[in-house]
This record gives sequence, structure tokens and C-alpha cells, in this order.
Amino acid sequence: MNIQSLTSEYYMLRAKLVCLQGRSDIAEYLYAQVPPPGSINNLNQAVVSQLCHEIGCNASEAYEHELAIKWLKRAAEWIDRSQVVYELTVLAHFYIKFSESLGTTVVLQAFDLFLLHLPINQRDWIDQSFVFFTTTVIHLDISEEMRIATVDKAAHALNKRGFDGLSEPGTHAVFAVVWKHIDGLGDEYYSTTQQWCKLLLNNEILQTSSEFNKIQIQKKFVECALETKQENDPYFASSMRYDEEGDTIVYSPTELAYLATTSFNRAMDFYSEEKDIECKHWVEESIRLAKLMGNAEGDGLVLLFKNKLEGLF
Repeated sequence: MNIQSLTSEYYMLRAKLVCLQGRSDIAEYLYAQVPPPGSINNLNQAVVSQLCHEIGCNASEAYEHELAIKWLKRAAEWIDRSQVVYELTVLAHFYIKFSESLGTTVVLQAFDLFLLHLPINQRDWIDQSFVFFTTTVIHLDISEEMRIATVDKAAHALNKRGFDGLSEPGTHAVFAVVWKHIDGLGDEYYSTTQQWCKLLLNNEILQTSSEFNKIQIQKKFVECALETKQENDPYFASSMRYDEEGDTIVYSPTELAYLATTSFNRAMDFYSEEKDIECKHWVEESIRLAKLMGNAEGDGLVLLFKNKLEGLF
């Protein structure tokens, strides 16, 4: 055993002792004296990791949550240990359970750490954890903008670590949680609802949702875009989902009828506001959508919209 290895164990044992005596400040100084990983052998790296882990667990039991996070993170940095990841998971769930008393900042820090060390090859584990995370963020006392940004950031972080996506049931559960939330928002939150819809439809780890779920979210986005008159939003056109030739669309005839009717209603709103150009545009769009239905109902809507257009101008 070389001098560096003996030095690392000596400082870590002293750090553990002073932490038990309530002197975490001295423990910080002692930890700073520990030689870097490359200068000690694997066995002693494991010893350092174990002692960091013990300090973190002791801090957690003493309800010193921020201190626990710090030392458990250090344990994970020294060596890849499944037990450390397990402790981080338990700690993160503990934080969320008591989020109101611990404060939003501490909760988000715990989850940042949790997602950083979550094993990406455990899809079921990530499915459950991400659904739990999304539910928790939605219930935190923060702005809608911060909720959206926090969930999006976490999903991107998992993807960056190599996680290719939630399972279809996992994605469905996330969609259900968000849908319940946005469905309860008032009319003043149309813009916020659009941002939630974009997150669900665009994020890399949420691409396994069923076609039905995607259509429901797209409908919601279009509905909000029409209500807020954001038809020029670049995402609005993509949500209509025409193919490259512009001739076909993946919506069912029922969905197309809804979109055609919604578009025509928006045209009438513009007409009442004496905005003729916008009105004509949306009547033409409603006709286009009705034609894509490819059935007798669609033909009837096309005739209806054309007659209405001729009666208006």
C-alpha cells in the first residue's frame, strides 16, 4: 500500500469522525486533502467511496439533507456503486415526500442528483421515476414556465446520458399526468398549454406514445393556437401534420372533421373582427382539411364551407 493510499484513508476516517461530532466544516477541509483518484489504487478508491457513503447516510439519518446529498454524490463520483444509486433514489423520494417543508430549491437539487446517477439501462425504474418526477414538479409551488423548463431539462439530461426513451406505458403515464394538469388550467393559460404540448410532442424520450395520444395533444395545441391567434407560430403548421407532398395527413376522418370545423369557426371570428384576409385564409384551410377526410361527410363540409364563403364575400 503506497503513501497516497494511506493518506486518503487517514483523512477520510478523520472526516467521518468530525462529521459525527457535528463539524462538517472540518470534514470539508479534510476531504480536500484526499489525493485525486488517479494517484491511489482501486481498492482505496472503494474505501474512499464507502466512507463518503457512510457520511452521507449518517447525515440523512440526522435530517441534514443538503449535507447528505453532498457526500452521497461524492461517493458516486469515486466508484460506480449500485448501493450509492439506491441511496440516492431513496433520498430523492424522501425529499419529494416532504417537499413542502424542505423547500422547492432543495427538492430540485435532490432530483438533479437523482437523475444524474439513475442507471439508464433500467427502463422500468426510469419510467416510474420520471412519472413521479413530473407529477411532483407539477405540484411544486413554482411558475408554469419553471415547471415546463424543469421537466424538459430533466428529460434532455436523461437523453444526453444515452437513454433513448420511456416505454409506451411510461410515456402514456407522463402524457396522462400532464393532460390532467393542462385540462384544469383556465383560459388565460392557453400559451402555457401550448408549451406543455410542444414538450410532450418534441422531447426525445417521449416519442413512444400511441398515435391516439399524440393526436389528442396536437388537437389541444391547435385549439390553443386558434384561441390565441398564434397561427403564425412555426409549430402550428407542423402540428397539422401534412406529408411532404401536402396531399395526405395522418389524422382520422373524425379528427380531420374536428380540425376543419375548428378552423372554420376561427374564420368566423376573424370575419366578425372585419379581418377579411385572415377569414378567407381559414375558410380555405377548413376546406382543405375537409377534402382530406375522403368521405361523404367531408364532401358535405366542403360544400358547406364553400357556400358560406360565397355568402360572406
